[in-house]
Amino acid sequence: MLTNFYIDAFNVYYGCLKGTAYKWLNLEALCQLSFPSDQVHRIRYFTARVKARPSDPQQPVRQAAYLRALATLPSVSTERKTGRESFQRSPVLSGRVLLPGAECQLAPSSSQI
Repeated sequence: MLTNFYIDAFNVYYGCLKGTAYKWLNLEALCQLSFPSDQVHRIRYFTARVKARPSDPQQPVRQAAYLRALATLPSVSTERKTGRESFQRSPVLSGRVLLPGAECQLAPSSSQI
C-alpha cells in the first residue's frame, strides 16, 4: 500500500531523541522499517526554525544542516512555520494512528536510522 507519512519534528525530538545520542534520523529508513509492508510514497516533515540560545548558539546551524540533508531524500519535503505560528502536540498520523504515549524506540546498533 502506498503510504504518506506526516512527521512533526517537535514530537519526534522531545518524544524520542532528546537526551539520547541520536539527533539525525534518516526519515525514509525510519518509515520503511516502521511499516515494512507499506511503500513510502511521501514524507512531509513539519518543523519550526530554532533560535540560537546563549547555552547553545550553534543549534540553528545544526538544524539547517539537518534540513539540507533531508532535502536530499527524494520522498521527503519539509514544511516550515515562521513567526508566532506553532504546531500543536498531537499523535502522529500515517494512515494509522499512533496512540498518545506510544513509545518511540531507537535501536543503538542500527545504522539505517
